[in-house]
Amino acid sequence: VFSFLILIWLLAFISFSAWHFGQTDINKWLNMPNKWLSFIWGFTILCYLFASHPIEFNQIISSLNIPGFYFLETINYLSGVIIGLFLLFSFFKKTYHWTLTCIYILLSSNLDLISAFAFYFIFIHSVSGWKDLKDRFKVSYFNMFVKSIPFNMGALFLYFIALFFAPSFLTNWGILFLFLSCISFPHVIEMTFFYKKKRL
Repeated sequence: VFSFLILIWLLAFISFSAWHFGQTDINKWLNMPNKWLSFIWGFTILCYLFASHPIEFNQIISSLNIPGFYFLETINYLSGVIIGLFLLFSFFKKTYHWTLTCIYILLSSNLDLISAFAFYFIFIHSVSGWKDLKDRFKVSYFNMFVKSIPFNMGALFLYFIALFFAPSFLTNWGILFLFLSCISFPHVIEMTFFYKKKRL
């Protein structure tokens, strides 16, 4: 039963992460709401990142007592083809940031999984979201940083609490992703409302 619940969590984490990543990127590159395109783009990114690193991905999920995923090679091929189509589409639309992101995702198979995911998450996704918030509220980067301090402190507090109750936290990537999904879910909800209000 526990393994089944963890699998449900994993699928939920992938789903809302895909929605959030796609929503942020598509809003930036096309400046238009498109729920299906947002989800497909975000889901394809995650599928490619995970499937192009089958050994590492299965090691992470096995640490959560989830059986290894099959057909990762097929998923890797299909998601790679879709990203290739997105690359052509972005070039046609002259959204070159999207083009460069597609190229990075395709080349990310040469990195380890954690680095590939972290680079996209920090330098592509987070930078876009941070700029959207800055432009919306018309504040400086310094003021944005100051306003974010309470939330960063709260996340660090939860991190140390989790570390205290689970000493293996730092060495178990599966638990770390579980932690990240818990603290990021409210952010996904808030950013969904943020982009809706932005279009009004």
